[in-house]
Amino acid sequence: MQDFFTHVINDRGNEGKGVTLSDFQNARPLPFTSTPEPMDAEDWLMDTERKLRTVGCNDEEKIRYTTYLLSGPAASWWENLVAVHPPDKVFTWEEFKKKFRDAHVPDSVVELKKREFEELRQNTAPIMQYVRDFNRLSRYAPEDVDTEEKRKKWFMKDCDPEEEAINDGAPEGSYELVYEERSTGGVEGVDYGIVYGPDDTEVEE
Repeated sequence: MQDFFTHVINDRGNEGKGVTLSDFQNARPLPFTSTPEPMDAEDWLMDTERKLRTVGCNDEEKIRYTTYLLSGPAASWWENLVAVHPPDKVFTWEEFKKKFRDAHVPDSVVELKKREFEELRQNTAPIMQYVRDFNRLSRYAPEDVDTEEKRKKWFMKDCDPEEEAINDGAPEGSYELVYEERSTGGVEGVDYGIVYGPDDTEVEE
């Protein structure tokens, strides 16, 4: 496998200097195989890039050590990508990031996730499940939740009129307040339905 990566990155003359694999591993980078959530792949790429910068990797080292972290489907993707290019092809870091995002953070899937967020409703789901889904899917629509007021609006979009009227006057930090009120039934006179604990089990009121 090392021979495979060696022919991709032209690292002649780099022996005995630069950032070693051990240096990079000291930053505790995480492996990557595959994920059904595009934003998890984006998070992994950003976390890896931050650690590469921390130890001072150049472009060649960034690609060499990042591809070292790939396994399973992700490693197969990289090997197939390299196979369709000339043997002397040297990828820049920016090229690698674009290829990675095209494969693992495709715009089409991100758009589907954004629609899923826009259509998200609590309905009969436990509040903690709704919160988890809200936080997970809202990452695909950052422009819709980039202020407390926007987060409150989206979080409460399926609430009943009485609940909405009470929370319309919530003070700053309202997203957290709305969540607390909705999950604990903390507003007197408002029927929040069944109250759930952190493990999604019913709590006696």
